[in-house]
Order: sequence, then structure tokens, then C-alpha cells
Amino acid sequence: VRIGRHPFLGYGPGFVAALKPGPHNQFLKVWMDLGLPGLLFFCAVLAAAAAVFLSRGSLVGLVAVGFLSLKAMFSHNMLDDRTALLLLGLLLSVTLTTKGDETEEASIRLRKSNP
Repeated sequence: VRIGRHPFLGYGPGFVAALKPGPHNQFLKVWMDLGLPGLLFFCAVLAAAAAVFLSRGSLVGLVAVGFLSLKAMFSHNMLDDRTALLLLGLLLSVTLTTKGDETEEASIRLRKSNP
């Protein structure tokens, strides 16, 4: 099985599940299943999450997206790992529901309390 045979549209959702042991790289899995458009969308979702965390000044969120991206490259399938998805969803929801000024004020208070 080679990506080069179906680089644009991929082999179809679930194709990689039939392979044993399957790729240990989420980016390759998405590319093989959904083709280049699916891979670009997957990367765009990660980039959008990073952009939200960056705009909110959430270092924890940026680290989480970075960790999940590295995990996706070197570990088993990230989309099958409910703990990783729960972590990303939780961090994203906390970041989106916290106003930027509240985050900045909390950060200032934290710096003052830890000299």
C-alpha cells in the first residue's frame, strides 16, 4: 500500500484499519484514508486550535496542541485515543469560555504571588 497510488483522494475511510498493525502516524493514516484534502483539513484543525490558544495567551493550550501533534506523529492513532481528544476538548472549551482580560489578570496575579 502506497500513498503515491491515491495521493489526492486516499483509499477511503477505514482503509487503514484493515492493515495490521497499521501506521503509527496519525498524519499518514488521515492521508491514506482521506487523501490530501483530508490531511490538509486535519492540519488546519490543529492549526486553528493553536491559533485560538495563541490569541487567548494560553501557553498550556499551545503546549497541549504541540504535544498532541507530536503524539500524532510518533504514537498510535490520536483520534482513537479518547483521553487525548478529551484533553484537547477540555482545554479548548476552557480557553474559549475565558475572556482574554480574565486570563491576563490571572496570569499577573500568579506572577505576583510567586516571586
